[in-house]
Amino acid sequence: MTATVAAAVATSPLSWWHWAEAALALLLAGTILFIWMRARRVLRKRAKESKSPWDDAAIAVVDLPLMVLVLALGLQHAVFSVAANVAQLAGVREFSANLRAIILIVTVFWLLARFISEMERIYRHRAFRVGDRDLDPGVMHSFFRVLRFFIFTVAALTAMDALGVSISGILTFGGVGGIIIGFAAKDTLANFFSGLMIFWERPFVVGDWIRCPSINAEGTVEKIGWRMTQIRTFDQRPLYIPNSLFSGGVIENPQRMTNRRIYEYFGLRYCDIGKMREVLADIRKMLAEHEGVDGEQICMANFDRYGASSVDFFIYAMTTTTKWKQFHEVKEDILLRVADIVEARGAEFAFPSRTLYHQSPPPQISGE
Repeated sequence: MTATVAAAVATSPLSWWHWAEAALALLLAGTILFIWMRARRVLRKRAKESKSPWDDAAIAVVDLPLMVLVLALGLQHAVFSVAANVAQLAGVREFSANLRAIILIVTVFWLLARFISEMERIYRHRAFRVGDRDLDPGVMHSFFRVLRFFIFTVAALTAMDALGVSISGILTFGGVGGIIIGFAAKDTLANFFSGLMIFWERPFVVGDWIRCPSINAEGTVEKIGWRMTQIRTFDQRPLYIPNSLFSGGVIENPQRMTNRRIYEYFGLRYCDIGKMREVLADIRKMLAEHEGVDGEQICMANFDRYGASSVDFFIYAMTTTTKWKQFHEVKEDILLRVADIVEARGAEFAFPSRTLYHQSPPPQISGE
């Protein structure tokens, strides 16, 4: 092929102007590249002095695509200048004309792809705000991945159309194939879209402790994928749960609790009912002054009922901590203080008991 092209060029009546035009195109491309490389140093130096990350991102986006575009257009114009005057190179001439459109299409979509990569780099460790909510980095990574795939697909179809390939048949086949694949892989698609909803709605994120009663699963989220979510149970067993199971069930996320609740019942002896008011007053004061109790939440200590063998009261309070270990430390301290208050008031906790009343029979009077 190369020998044929060389022979065709050698036997063709090309004037010096055709060669000069090709050389001028290459010289112009080289000059533009030289100017850009010198200007790039100055721009990078000024971008480093700026606090905005977008200056460096803009230079990184256009740097390589611009150099490739200038070099490719220079080579294309040089080839076209020579082939346009050689009858034997009609096919090369037509391909060279289409090549210019392909170069421009590839460059545009390449710039878009690099711009998306720079955005992902900038927002990798920060939240991105959409409306009144923040999207975490995991959601942004998935969003950029889908966006890159979309750009690649559009670029491929546009380039094929520029080459003269009819894309209507491809789109028709893709529609029919999509229906077939949809029926064959409905479970996979259900998991995919459920994973998309998890990324968007964020009922939980990596590191959260979640509980799903419908599938009897509880543990810490280790990984959220497009098809399944990995959970580590408290006995260190890994669970791999398809995402579609989350869309049809209740998800409890204790990790997002603002408080933990203390709700306990106590029973005093019936003979200590007269001391109930003083006991409850001391308990209310203790709860109000306790550093582990959230005073802005509801806090109660009330006499509630007459039991079978005790008079019962309850305490209801919210702790300031949500961590499991600290919560039980606060609860333990409160329960012990309740015991101290009951003892200080001279009362005692009741235990199941029963009182029996025995009536002696009347004495019998014997007849004389």
